[in-house]
Amino acid sequence: MQIPKVIGPLLDFFEISSKYDVSLIRDTCLARLRRAFPDTLSELQETYHMRSDELEINLSDALRCLTLATAQGLHLLLPAISLI
Repeated sequence: MQIPKVIGPLLDFFEISSKYDVSLIRDTCLARLRRAFPDTLSELQETYHMRSDELEINLSDALRCLTLATAQGLHLLLPAISLI
């Protein structure tokens, strides 16, 4: 599974699928978010350079991702998101 190039639309799908309990889409979005923001240091170091070169993320997207992760109880995503 590859890292998404733009994070905004992925967050849109994640938010809607969480709100309306569409688990297939939510799980797919969550897997991509975990790939973009891994929960182990070794995976973070692997993807850090790839993320900075290929992933378009701005401050508002990072804050939105942080808010969604907190609201959904996805605390493992939080350290990688805060390193942006």
